[in-house]
Amino acid sequence: MRLFAAFLLIITLTSASPTVDPGGWTKAKWEMRKAQLKLAFPLATDYESEDGKVFGLKDYVISKRHFEVTFAFAEDGGLHEGS
Repeated sequence: MRLFAAFLLIITLTSASPTVDPGGWTKAKWEMRKAQLKLAFPLATDYESEDGKVFGLKDYVISKRHFEVTFAFAEDGGLHEGS
């Protein structure tokens, strides 16, 4: 029973810890325009992906893991949450 309680405490403490920024995403802000994102992320570019032509980072490494990052824009041209 003590082992279970210790395990439960570790899980609770781990899940309650604050989220850490995964390598600079605080540089991207809602409503930023493409030119502003290009300044914040100089390697961002237009490229073809499975979703068609996108703007983003084709190969972005966070903690030795490779990610494809695409930025979604609203009709007014500002950065917004993609679907």
